[in-house]
Amino acid sequence: DNNREVLAYSLANIASSVSGSCPLNGSVSRTGIADQFGCKSQLMSVTASITMLVVVLFATPVLEYLPVPILTGIVVAALIGIVEYKLADRKVNRAEFFIFLAAMFGVLLFGTIYGVIIGVILSFIAVIIRAVVPPRSFLGCIPGHEGFYNLNRNKNALQIEHTLLYRFSGNLFFANVSTFLQDIENAIKDDTKVVIVD
Repeated sequence: DNNREVLAYSLANIASSVSGSCPLNGSVSRTGIADQFGCKSQLMSVTASITMLVVVLFATPVLEYLPVPILTGIVVAALIGIVEYKLADRKVNRAEFFIFLAAMFGVLLFGTIYGVIIGVILSFIAVIIRAVVPPRSFLGCIPGHEGFYNLNRNKNALQIEHTLLYRFSGNLFFANVSTFLQDIENAIKDDTKVVIVD
């Protein structure tokens, strides 16, 4: 339960700050290992802690000579099991995909913090753009079917005679009101008698 885990770390860090201890955090790779081996209890963490203590006390002279790529390989091997490749099969938002690529290359080229900052800034810009230019469409009817359908996406949809049916899928505010007005004004024809905003 991710929420319980975050709450546990939060309480542990509060206790740590009050007592002057080190900050506590979790490891995604450790979670991945636990998941791969089917661990169901905190005994895994206790065992890992004892093992780590033994390694720190007695095995550091051996580990000292291991190259960093080998240690990185161990972490990568642990993480491979929790990567959700099936998500790549689903239809993804193109803007979010480019944000992902920018953040990934930001991490690879400039470091973790800068990569995260790039991802946050680009996500914030994407939210602003979506608010300013929300999804919008003109609607019509398909004979024999109930409801209204996007005229651009459904070739069988027909515009209602003398009527303009407009869907604006976003909050109307100062930054997008001009788009709202322009769409309607550009679509009004000489024979338009009714304008309906959904």
